[in-house]
Amino acid sequence: MDTEKRYIGKQLDAKSMAEKNTSIKQLRRDFPDVPELWLDMLYDWVSDNPIEAERIMVSGEWERESIFSTASNKKYIDTLNARSVDSKLLH
Repeated sequence: MDTEKRYIGKQLDAKSMAEKNTSIKQLRRDFPDVPELWLDMLYDWVSDNPIEAERIMVSGEWERESIFSTASNKKYIDTLNARSVDSKLLH
């Protein structure tokens, strides 16, 4: 019996597949609003880049404000409004 399965482009043996499924199940419980494919990609990236993942977690880089947050959008709109006012003053 073949113990390796093709899973989203990666060869995984039965043990690795079980670990991945368990981790994704835990991620799904912790982050129910995140699509499962994203969780799958996150798991793959972290397993392929453990040093970089550790660096990002330790540095707190992942804690920065999202560019899609309300505060970021307000800053962007304020910047656009300021530019609009400046251009009107020049004409």
